[in-house]
Amino acid sequence: MSVSKSPFPHVVIRASAGTGKTFQLSNRFIGLVGTGVAPETILATTFARKASAEILDRVLLRVADAIESDKPLRELQKNISVDGLDRDTCRRLLDRLLSQLHRLRIGTLDSFFIQLASSFGFELGLPTGWRIVEELYDEHLRSEAIRGVLETESTGDVVTLMRLLSKGDVTRSVSDQIRGVVKNLHSLYVETDEAAWHVLKRRSHLSDDELAAHVEAFHTLSESAEKHWSKAHATSIMLLEAGDWIEFIKKGIPSKLVAGETTFSRKPIEPGVLDVYGPVVDHAQAVLVNRIVDRTDAQYRLLKKFNVVYRQLQRRERALRFGDVTNLLSDGLIEKRIDNPDFRLDAAVAHLLLDEFQDTSLAQWNVLRSLAERVVTGGEDRSFFCVGDVKQAIYGWRGGVSELFDELDSQLPGLTADWLDESYRSSPVIIEAVNEVFGSLATNPLLEKAPTVVDDWSDRFKSHKTARGEYPGHARILVAAVAGEKEKQNDVTLDCAADEIAELVKSHPGCSVGVLVRRNKSVARLIYRLRNKHEIFASEEGGNPLTDSMAVQLILSLLKLADHPGDTASRFHVVHSPLGKMFGFTDHADDDAARSLSLSIREQLADVGYGRTLYVWVCALADSCDSRELGRLKQLVEAAYGYDASATVRPRDFVKHVEATRVESPTSAAVRVMTAHQAKGLQF
Repeated sequence: MSVSKSPFPHVVIRASAGTGKTFQLSNRFIGLVGTGVAPETILATTFARKASAEILDRVLLRVADAIESDKPLRELQKNISVDGLDRDTCRRLLDRLLSQLHRLRIGTLDSFFIQLASSFGFELGLPTGWRIVEELYDEHLRSEAIRGVLETESTGDVVTLMRLLSKGDVTRSVSDQIRGVVKNLHSLYVETDEAAWHVLKRRSHLSDDELAAHVEAFHTLSESAEKHWSKAHATSIMLLEAGDWIEFIKKGIPSKLVAGETTFSRKPIEPGVLDVYGPVVDHAQAVLVNRIVDRTDAQYRLLKKFNVVYRQLQRRERALRFGDVTNLLSDGLIEKRIDNPDFRLDAAVAHLLLDEFQDTSLAQWNVLRSLAERVVTGGEDRSFFCVGDVKQAIYGWRGGVSELFDELDSQLPGLTADWLDESYRSSPVIIEAVNEVFGSLATNPLLEKAPTVVDDWSDRFKSHKTARGEYPGHARILVAAVAGEKEKQNDVTLDCAADEIAELVKSHPGCSVGVLVRRNKSVARLIYRLRNKHEIFASEEGGNPLTDSMAVQLILSLLKLADHPGDTASRFHVVHSPLGKMFGFTDHADDDAARSLSLSIREQLADVGYGRTLYVWVCALADSCDSRELGRLKQLVEAAYGYDASATVRPRDFVKHVEATRVESPTSAAVRVMTAHQAKGLQF
């Protein structure tokens, strides 16, 4: 193998947050084009569309700024290895980039994989005219697939399946139970083989007669029970007779035996007690393991049937998700040896630039690896650039494998390692807080039970520093009040957070406030508290559904009425609004009027479409709305025009579309609430 001796070495950069990953990547891109590399031979990928747009903006703006003023030019000259880089050179470089803008490959991995799949549709077995569908349409296909599975099953088989899947939860419907399994496990099913679902084997356990004899032995043992464990022993008997094996092994002496301990209540467990407890503890574990084996087998059989029906529907509708494309490419590149895609792409990939590599999944790396190997062994006219940080790996839930980043050195020859740990974003106070918290985890007594995790983190963590010594800053840790007897801690915590945010907004008018939470459901709850308790408008990163507008909700109520005239709640809403007067619908209890209005609206939607119909309604509501409500209504009309091309005969489908789609507010909010995942890469 030959290893590149290019002025652009094959490099892997481990970069902490705020240390200039995008800056370094744009340096590489500008430098390559500046030395004469054809822009279309450079592939720069990341995970989010916002991040890819930021990379493109950074490339173009840095070159443009260098043309306009001296300071950006000197900075570019300092960071770009291009001989004779002056304003004229930058002007020619910008002209070249803009003229080739349509061929620049700066985008997401998903967009590149779609291009690959389009080039190898025949080899991958893709139907002609396939497309990527929105989540709402995919939910519809999944629901149809679930219905198809249930239609092929007998009632007895469904009952048996539900018993195995339910884990004692009898409150959920059959379709909801299956939908939960599909949502949580289908992607795992696609990425694994049958053997992986049957690694855990069934265990032998006591027969009914043997168990009855051991229960009798438990009662006999009670007669000589010592006081220090008699209460625990009585609890064990109660749980044993009830067959509650989970609680049985979680409490008292069984919990000690499961943990491999030989003492209870600071005294040795006597041999006679072990003789009685041991076989029953083994039995309890066998029963629980067998339940897991049965449930896993049931899940596998359900997913196998679902996958067959779901794939048939996808092929019929020519509908795929991004993950489907990735998995098809991963399998195709390995099984069909589609390992040299250049001849069908617009141009060869000679320079590979990978951003946020720690979030790459195994399937994605299976697709990229052949490209990376050809780049690093292809000679001096090729280069490999990769940047990431395992500390920022937050997409494990969707398949990201941060360990791949650490394995690059062993998979690709000739890589140079570099570290970035100086922040260009945060003040010294913030950096000191980060170092104090995360640099001392090894001495934190609360983490003593996870030594492997702590040691792994400590080995990776390097003390941070900042280039922004002039920035002021403030850091503090607040602990929410403890919930009362009838309160939920999460509600109390969110109330405390809302109060703190309101105080910040009040004491620092004109400043923006970014709020990070762990879970998606906390975002909406916190936004609700800020709006209703403190009258503070807050937005979610990526926007909120248009249902955050009362005016939009009114129009959706009218559409719900059109879909189902028996929807009395929607009828009541419409009657007590300007739309009720507009349509002459003044009595929500009038069934005939509701049916007539429903028919009229559905005919109008079918004749002129959602966009034109909703535009008329919005005009009627305009005088009753403030600027924000009117702005949201205008966005609803835009969504309606966009929906017309794929409209169904059910108005409720458009309602679902609106409820599921996030749209940025026309006016930016001072307070932005988001999860840590949504905040990744944003420049506050």
